[in-house]
Amino acid sequence: MKKMKTNYLFVLLFILLFACQPERGGSEANTGEMPSTLSLSPAQLKNAGISTDTLQQKIISRYIKASGRVEAPPQNYISVSAPLGGFLRSTELLPGMKVKKGSVLAWMEDQQYIQLQEQYLLIKSELLMSEKDFVRQKELNLDKTASDKSFEQAQASLEGKKALYAGLREKLKMAGIQPDQLTAVNLSRAAPLLSPIDGYVAKINVNVGKYVQPQDALFELVNPEDIHLALTIFEKDIAGLKEGQKVSAWTNNGIRRYDCEIILLGRNIGADHSIDVHCHFINYDHSLLPGMFMNAEIATSATMAYVLPQEAVTEYAGKSYVFVAETSSNFRMQEITTGYASEGNVIVKNAESLLAKQIVVKGAYSLLMLAKNVSDE
Repeated sequence: MKKMKTNYLFVLLFILLFACQPERGGSEANTGEMPSTLSLSPAQLKNAGISTDTLQQKIISRYIKASGRVEAPPQNYISVSAPLGGFLRSTELLPGMKVKKGSVLAWMEDQQYIQLQEQYLLIKSELLMSEKDFVRQKELNLDKTASDKSFEQAQASLEGKKALYAGLREKLKMAGIQPDQLTAVNLSRAAPLLSPIDGYVAKINVNVGKYVQPQDALFELVNPEDIHLALTIFEKDIAGLKEGQKVSAWTNNGIRRYDCEIILLGRNIGADHSIDVHCHFINYDHSLLPGMFMNAEIATSATMAYVLPQEAVTEYAGKSYVFVAETSSNFRMQEITTGYASEGNVIVKNAESLLAKQIVVKGAYSLLMLAKNVSDE
């Protein structure tokens, strides 16, 4: 019995001694934290593609990134209607088609065009007779052969005919008919609808054969010569903007950049906490059309600062890190505080501890993954 108690105590002591031994996994226990230093083998160095450089002091500009659309001001949109109404006999327009000022947009047809031309030619003939009668009555009145009343009647008739004549001329011009070219042998039941501007066809609101009223908008044209870029800028970036600032914009294909200038800042903040900023294109390009989507950058400030390539800075657990090369194969992971990034560089705020140090500028992400793998083992 005494022997059994001794064996029991021996086993219990053995278990306690084993439990107190440190857990070993290589040279040290796993803590689950990122190691502060890394030692790479030649093969790891080769695969990581590491290169180093020192902090650089540069003038770095801050940019606001935005997006928007090409727009034309309201005064550049023209609604075209047939002043006298009628049937649309023909048109060859298509949306997006370029038109010249004075070119024929469509042909309108109606009986009233014939009546208008007849009235014009008739009043033109009557005006000629009234002018002759006025001259005759004036001469007779000077000789007192005719009464003053006859002369005054001839004068009133002449003035009335002149008013009717002038009014009918303007109606013909509104209808697209040139009165000076009109004779009794070239009356037409159709009249051309002419373009009032150089521009593009934005919309077509009518089809051939439809009867339209004078107030109906048949076509909508846009003059792109004064187009501008309307950008959406969010509230947090408004303070950095002012009229006259330079803007660089580009379309989705990114092939070409366009220089712009801010000409107007919106004064009303929308429900999405943004304002509209209107920019003028320095050099107009005919390939830019209203409605086209564009991206833009606005340079708001420039400062001298210590910077690193963005590739040199890694993010882990909500913090920013760089790797400092202590030897050709040993690297120390160091937390840093960053400012804004621009043109591929990022400002390093606490740069004093990194001055003259060799910092990994290529391959930093590979080092972060190696360090993470070590912490996960």
